[in-house]
Amino acid sequence: MVRILNFLFVALAGLSCFAMNHIAEKTRLADMELRKVHREIADQDIATQKLQARWQEVANKDRIAKLAQEHLGLTDTPTVALASFETLPRKGELAPDNPVTNAALVTQTQQPPAIHLTAAH
Repeated sequence: MVRILNFLFVALAGLSCFAMNHIAEKTRLADMELRKVHREIADQDIATQKLQARWQEVANKDRIAKLAQEHLGLTDTPTVALASFETLPRKGELAPDNPVTNAALVTQTQQPPAIHLTAAH
């Protein structure tokens, strides 16, 4: 009986050593993966900082105004504030001195083409 108990305890000790080795190996692999992720996060942080610095340079209001003037011929004209509906002209009324009606851009609305659907029997 003592031999059987000794054999079981030795087998149990061997299995526990195997289990500890397996857990240590999984921990080592998880640690390597964690270090890799931390490295990637640091690289992404550096890239984000560079992009933010570049965005501040690109989105500068003075630069945009200069490019709009150079490429599109747009100028920085003052905007007209609409304080109330009374400043709008009535329908059919012309107000040549009103800056709201003297807008440089007039859009025309187009009606979409009529689409006729027919069902085949």
